[in-house]
Amino acid sequence: GQGLREPQRLIGQLPAVLKDALRDVLVLPIDLVLATPVQLTRMLAVAGDLVLTPDRAGHGTNLLRLTGRIAREFRFQYGENSFSRHLAEARRLDLQAEVLRDPDLGFDVDTPADYADWVSSRSSEDSLLLPETRQSPRAY
Repeated sequence: GQGLREPQRLIGQLPAVLKDALRDVLVLPIDLVLATPVQLTRMLAVAGDLVLTPDRAGHGTNLLRLTGRIAREFRFQYGENSFSRHLAEARRLDLQAEVLRDPDLGFDVDTPADYADWVSSRSSEDSLLLPETRQSPRAY
């Protein structure tokens, strides 16, 4: 869909002076429900022009980080088989690409089955309030 091209559109709208000042670009989708600050910090520490984390199936790109110096040239390839297409884009630009495989960062909620997997993996002690629990939210 159109939203899958959003990183490219946003970077394209940056004034040239900001594009030159970019240090890194991180594309962090909201549906990575198991991502933690520790895992994200580890991902940010990986050296390379491009760092990718594939989805569970190895077809999609769940996380993508690229250095600012290539942000203007890199063509985002979100959509079907984005992981292999992002790697092909890295080869086209002769980039050092690194792959970080992490089961939690690889888990995203794209389908009702993914949602069911996520709900069933949550313990009742640390789960978010789900409609089927019929409990009042706890105040913190």
